[in-house]
Amino acid sequence: MNHLRLGLVTLFAASLVGAASAEPLLIAQLQPGADPIAVALADGVILRDVTPNAPFALYGIPVGSSLTDAQLRMRADPSVLWAEDDEDITPPENQGFPKKNPSKGGSLSVIGGRQTLQTMNANALAQVGWSSTLANSAGRPVRVAILDTGLSLRQVYLWDKVDASFSAIPPFDSADDSARYTGGENAIPLAAGHGTMVAGIIDQVAPQVRFVIARVADGDGKASAWTLVKGLAFAVVNHAEVANISLGSPLAIAALTDVEDWCDLNNLTVVAAIGNNAVEPALFPARISKVICVGGLNADNTKARFSNWDGGCDSSAPAVGICSQFWDGQIQVWSGTSFAAPFVSGAIADCLRRTTPIAPRLASQLTTKSGGDLDSLNPTFRKKLGTLLNIQRLDAAFQNGGHGG
Repeated sequence: MNHLRLGLVTLFAASLVGAASAEPLLIAQLQPGADPIAVALADGVILRDVTPNAPFALYGIPVGSSLTDAQLRMRADPSVLWAEDDEDITPPENQGFPKKNPSKGGSLSVIGGRQTLQTMNANALAQVGWSSTLANSAGRPVRVAILDTGLSLRQVYLWDKVDASFSAIPPFDSADDSARYTGGENAIPLAAGHGTMVAGIIDQVAPQVRFVIARVADGDGKASAWTLVKGLAFAVVNHAEVANISLGSPLAIAALTDVEDWCDLNNLTVVAAIGNNAVEPALFPARISKVICVGGLNADNTKARFSNWDGGCDSSAPAVGICSQFWDGQIQVWSGTSFAAPFVSGAIADCLRRTTPIAPRLASQLTTKSGGDLDSLNPTFRKKLGTLLNIQRLDAAFQNGGHGG
């Protein structure tokens, strides 16, 4: 018998973490038509990776060479627009709120599809003004890129929505969000199923959108600035209009700010989680002004105790006790701002189906302006939680103000 296994994880914040490496690395955006190999030869660096059909490259610094000197040479190279460090960063859970391992509860004799999950999340969907009529109405094809731990191959009907996928994480052969057992006491990585959860929430909010899956983080939630750059490039090349990033770093990452400028020019609206450290400000990339920053709420629209806050927060959505698909083919209940962000990503993507493409800056403005007041219930965090996502009002705003972007 199949079972719906329920577990609750609070205070989880997915982490953007650089893969440990003894070799210093630089991320660069090249001028159109520039040869990444020629840049390496000219600037005395080693080409390590590229983004197919996009102008980014990863360079290593030879042993005995100075990272600073190499960066200065690359910045002076007319073939290079910018060159920034590929940061190594520790998980937010290790810097603030204590890390908690997933816990499992009892079992129910039902396996969940979309309708089952929509019923389980009925209160959360109502909280953000979701409409079944809108979600199931006709519209044009829209793709959402999910930059996360991948999508479980055991969730077949979610994979039926996938138009493109890749993995930036070894062994590079699959974007499968599997547990990848390692043996020992902690055999199942903490973040296994995270990307699948995010995809399932977007599917509930926007049943007709298509997916672009970029596995940019491993089962422990570890990624790097470079894997995220590769994921954003993949999203643009595969014509996604929205990208969801439920990953973050407490440290500023210049490369992500620079790449976001490129995403903006290529009409990719990026949505990111504010973070779960219960501190101000937001994590990166949510702190970047051109990214839609999403905070987390309780069911009564008060700030979830783990959610960060920030004057740049654009929107907030439910973040506690959210039900979605999991890596093992079944269903999980999880809490965190990682799961508030896909409500907003899904909402924007679904509203886009019923209008022409909209510039990211306009999508951000309309999301905030159409939202509900949160300040009266959260006076301590006044102007630091954005507005409460309201999908029906957002759709009307897109229809009235978004034509032609």
